[in-house]
Amino acid sequence: MRRVKSAQANEIRALRRMKDRDIDTTDIPPVLEFLSLPFVSEFVFRNVRTSERRKQEQVADFLILHRGTGILVEQKCQEDPSARTRQKAELWARKKAKEGWSQARRAFTRRRDFPVWCDHPRQGHVEFRGGLPPIQHSIVTVEVFQPVDLQPDVESLPLDHDGVPITYLSVNDFLNLAVQLRSVSELMDYLAARRTLPPADLRLIGEEKELFSFWRQRTWSEQSCCRG
Repeated sequence: MRRVKSAQANEIRALRRMKDRDIDTTDIPPVLEFLSLPFVSEFVFRNVRTSERRKQEQVADFLILHRGTGILVEQKCQEDPSARTRQKAELWARKKAKEGWSQARRAFTRRRDFPVWCDHPRQGHVEFRGGLPPIQHSIVTVEVFQPVDLQPDVESLPLDHDGVPITYLSVNDFLNLAVQLRSVSELMDYLAARRTLPPADLRLIGEEKELFSFWRQRTWSEQSCCRG
């Protein structure tokens, strides 16, 4: 797995600060570019929003459709990762992970028939008049370039909500998983296998490389045995 280039990370942060009207969707944003290539751009939607009490609210940063269900992705990026010490970066990551989960929780607890809309690189403005599709998984991503243990905030960072798994990853690890796995089905298989880890390990972000390598080797071995 490789680290996201600094220029790409800067573009991601700049995109998060921009208003929707200022975003040129003819130049696909970096995260959408990362996700769309392996997952097929038709199934990746950005900036999922709704309106409540005449006020527009964001539901999720990304929605990935998969066989009639959805994966919600919340993303938290730093203004300047190099500006924080290692200790301050860890505290920031723990705080933002809780914010990401809080936003995901609001998406779960909204009325299911509330219309939502989002942006798509080809279709532009897309509406889901019947509300969000059934959510199969939620992923909270936080931009850190060091391992961070979220276990001190265990009470504020659940691993599921009414049976829907919640996964915590660094932004870099999630983007690399998207590139390496090449399909939503493979991503779901990996996330399902990852759920067999002890709860404490599921709250450790920024150290996905060894885990992914082990899973990939085991998957290849099982496939070889089946073919044999």
